Amino acid sequence: MIGSLSEQIAKWLKSKKIIEAEDVDVCGYGIFWLLNIIEFLLVSVILGTVLRILPGALAFFISFLLLRLFGGGFHMDTELKCQITSLAIITAFIIAVKMTAVQKASFFMLLAAAAGTVPVTAAVRVVGDENVQDHRKGRQDHHSMGNPAEGWLPAG
Repeated sequence: MIGSLSEQIAKWLKSKKIIEAEDVDVCGYGIFWLLNIIEFLLVSVILGTVLRILPGALAFFISFLLLRLFGGGFHMDTELKCQITSLAIITAFIIAVKMTAVQKASFFMLLAAAAGTVPVTAAVRVVGDENVQDHRKGRQDHHSMGNPAEGWLPAG
């Protein structure tokens, strides 16, 4: 899915001599995350527009994005499972925002919750090198595009 598309884009950039051969893996990884963010943003905007709660949907998207960036999250076995689970979470929470009586306040409540969670998750990540290494390895496993020792992230 997105993994193979990002890999193809990175290889195309190499063929056009936009990036060097040794940068293909890193570039592919960055493209993978960029495409994921775009996908989740589009789903959030579409659901928010259809349900007429765009500010709340965008607030949730920002919260979700910050938690994934700083907390890492749970890692699925495959990229497809990760995509389906993430999209289900986004859909469920945006519908939950619609069903609450405090829709206008939800934008600020979700942003405040995200702002409060980021320092906690960032602190957990720096507790020890072992935790960070496990996080990097876990992030690689579900992409089905290789492991850190083969190039996605510098090993060690």
